[in-house]
Amino acid sequence: MTEKKKSDRPHGKDEVKKAILESAVKLFTKNNYSEVSIRDIAAEAGINHGLIHRHFGTKEELRRQALLLIDSKMRRSIGTPESLYDAMMASAEIVGKDDSYWKMTARFLLDQEIGKNPVDNYLKDIVKLAEKDQLNGKINQETDPRFIVCALAAFGLGIDQFHSYLLPSTGLNDTKERRDELFRYIINKIISK
Repeated sequence: MTEKKKSDRPHGKDEVKKAILESAVKLFTKNNYSEVSIRDIAAEAGINHGLIHRHFGTKEELRRQALLLIDSKMRRSIGTPESLYDAMMASAEIVGKDDSYWKMTARFLLDQEIGKNPVDNYLKDIVKLAEKDQLNGKINQETDPRFIVCALAAFGLGIDQFHSYLLPSTGLNDTKERRDELFRYIINKIISK
């Protein structure tokens, strides 16, 4: 991490909080939670570490707020999809540009107890879309829509986290384009337009 010049440092409450959250997301997606210190986040944000405690209290609360930030960014980018297919394709496009959502969620789940993820509601919302699509005949009537959403989420998380093993081991090139193509392929096989 490079030392920020005084003129590049954030000023004012809103700017400081934004810099802290963006720095936390950046570091939490690259490293294990236990490896990231408050001082690391402060240095990345260009602020005094005491400001993190003032604005967020604890490192755990900062991580929770960082997850909520990327969740809200993802939801804003997706908008209000009309179908499971639209939601999955929009998610794939967004994650293709910025995979911090998948990475941060995966790291959080690996480090925490199940059920403490503050962005669990995202998948619940996706299940509602799957149920609606099933009623409209876009998803197999015999398949529980929750299974479909679980499978898509597991596939997305798995490819994001283990692509460097999975793709080369199966003879595929490990490129961002190949990962995106693979996710879209699965979406198209599971969901009809």
